[in-house]
Amino acid sequence: MSSTSDSDLTGVRLDASALRVLAHPLRSRLLSALRRGGPATATELAKTLGTNSGATSYHLRKLESVGLVADKARARASGDCGAPLPTSTSGTQATSSGTRTPRPP
Repeated sequence: MSSTSDSDLTGVRLDASALRVLAHPLRSRLLSALRRGGPATATELAKTLGTNSGATSYHLRKLESVGLVADKARARASGDCGAPLPTSTSGTQATSSGTRTPRPP
């Protein structure tokens, strides 16, 4: 039997701050929806999950703050177009108008 750590299986290492952010039920649902469905706007995610777009946008920013999702528009603007992450596009606010993606496994 080979010795494989959890991070080898998922490709994502979670620190304490990321775990605190993921502890919120809506945030874990958002991340799951992005992983399953790919890029989506905050409005689309809100509709899918039965929440409002303002709360969805807020929680997406929290996920982004710990590196679990990335805003594609901000990444393009900063020139950081690395590996894709789970995606959400928030069309609800000028500050969150890009596509967000989850970190790849």
